Amino acid sequence: MCTTGSAKRGFLVAAVASRVAMALEEHTVDEPYEARCQICGVELTQPEVHIAREANGPFLCSMHRAEELSACRRQCSTRSCRPQ
Repeated sequence: MCTTGSAKRGFLVAAVASRVAMALEEHTVDEPYEARCQICGVELTQPEVHIAREANGPFLCSMHRAEELSACRRQCSTRSCRPQ
């Protein structure tokens, strides 16, 4: 019985298994995001960044986010639309 072939197969299986294990390691993905308000350029706080990422943008400071919200509400009230 030849043991050289089975030794090579064992080595290949171990090599593939180690690559699969390395592929399953946890990786941190740093998604690019705006660190500043798109209107005034002030640096955003972590909560402001979180809100913008959850809403899929735009990246605004609290003051400009509030202005945008009130403008949206004014526009909706003049059109008599109801948010769903």
